[in-house]
Amino acid sequence: MADFLDTFTATDNAALLSHTSDSGGTYAAATSFGSSVATIVSNRAIGAAANQLFRTSGSPADADYSVTGRFLFKTNTTDHYGVMVRVQAAAQEWYSLTYQNGVFNLYKNAASGLDSVSGTLTADDSYDLTIEASGSATTALKCRVRRVSDGKWLIAGNWVDRRLRGNCISVSDSSSPVTAAGSAGIWLGTSNGSSTGLMLDELTASDDPISGEFIAIDDAAIFYSLGNWAFSGSDYAITVNTGAYAKFNFPGTSVHVKVDVSAQVSGSVSAADYPKLIYEIDGVVQDHLQLTSWAEWVELAQGLTDGPHTLKLYFGGCNPLDYDRWTPVMALKVTGFMVDAGKAISAPTTYSRRMLVYGDSQGEGFDAISLAGGVAAMDPTRAYPMLLAAERNAEVTVVCFASQGYTADVPTASVPNLEDAWDFKFSGQSRLTGGEFAETYDEILCCHGQNDAGDVTAVVTALAAAWRTAAPTTPIYFCRPPSGEHSTEIAAGVAAASDANVIYVDTGEDARAPEGNANGVHLSLQGQEYYVSLLVAQLPAVSGGGGFFGGPAGPFNKTPFLF
Repeated sequence: MADFLDTFTATDNAALLSHTSDSGGTYAAATSFGSSVATIVSNRAIGAAANQLFRTSGSPADADYSVTGRFLFKTNTTDHYGVMVRVQAAAQEWYSLTYQNGVFNLYKNAASGLDSVSGTLTADDSYDLTIEASGSATTALKCRVRRVSDGKWLIAGNWVDRRLRGNCISVSDSSSPVTAAGSAGIWLGTSNGSSTGLMLDELTASDDPISGEFIAIDDAAIFYSLGNWAFSGSDYAITVNTGAYAKFNFPGTSVHVKVDVSAQVSGSVSAADYPKLIYEIDGVVQDHLQLTSWAEWVELAQGLTDGPHTLKLYFGGCNPLDYDRWTPVMALKVTGFMVDAGKAISAPTTYSRRMLVYGDSQGEGFDAISLAGGVAAMDPTRAYPMLLAAERNAEVTVVCFASQGYTADVPTASVPNLEDAWDFKFSGQSRLTGGEFAETYDEILCCHGQNDAGDVTAVVTALAAAWRTAAPTTPIYFCRPPSGEHSTEIAAGVAAASDANVIYVDTGEDARAPEGNANGVHLSLQGQEYYVSLLVAQLPAVSGGGGFFGGPAGPFNKTPFLF
């Protein structure tokens, strides 16, 4: 449908029924509300009595659309004020989101309440009320309320982070739903000369609820870290690996990502355990932002200077142990991106080499930030796989699971041991095509060993043979783990493989031992860098390397994000 826009620019006391909107539309009283009277004062629509309902002219071609009204709040009253969708011209049928005396109500028709949520408003603040309808036999209804002054959203009676756009009401109607497109509408109450209730500043209706350019997840310009993501066409991309990333260039001033947290909601994931995003704009880390049960569209940047810019979005953390990561419940699921309207993204610059790293919680950056524990203390972007990849001019596939080992399963997260799990992204999603890795890697590293209890010699030898089949010419490095545990057995397993291109990398020490290098059993940020320096000293040099320790190739030669 063509967008409907009305900023109510008119002379004072002009009748709403005689007014023409910015986009050329007009108003009529909703059916059975023929006595509806409203005027425009100070470029705001105000009602003269309770239950003043109006529909806009014209009918959209598509019944899936949203309506948003920006209201200035003055005082609470028992009258209703709000916006309507699918308003029928010849029947008293519609859906509406209205505010009444501290409560937002979702109604079907005149009096059928579908849901409600409480919300405290502040005098002389403005609020955006949005109702969105989609579907037919079962109509999905989403309602949002945004405080304009700080951009925060109303969720469960609280005003929450503006970046995490969510629905305060979300229901499905399959009982005689209103299915025809109808038109947009408004519901006004008494305003007593602009001193009471709410006054309508602006009305918009659109079949595009995001007000920008939608970017499908299968857009060819997006670079995804190889081997980390599973895709369902253009519907979604999903990963269970913290440290997995996606990046692209975008013009304009803003960028958003759309996420799906339904698996976490249905899996009863605690709020403190939800996945975390880490994101960079133009090579600078902007924030660590934990998702929530209501998260849908997430604002990553707004108000930038006009581009071009580069976004790099990471799966930045989660509770790695207490929820299924193999079916999975604990994962990052992305369903789209958004940039400024009319803009198109382009492919980013990428490193020339490709690296695959297997590891455990050390590679996930668990407790790297502090001993406080939890998702906030986790940072895979500053753990050794990412740092080493920058040093070695490589895009990296981080496949690290906390508590996993060569022989160690992770029963609390349903993750098998490395010997059984290496060739899967997660359950049912193979890494292989025709028996070989689907991606071509320049090197494969394995840094396991810290979580194993028994002898790992035979498993190392078996993995060396399996990986040689999956990557016939790729150098394979079995590294002494940061703690140094099982290093003798790992070296023996490599020797037994009898493959000149399967190499044991002996860093020679427990990387956690020097002062400041450890937060408990895990490497600190300093310890992660130290372990990388030990690895670099033993690995063969590569062309264009040096990106972390000061060279030109890597994104880590910058001021890190600090809390």
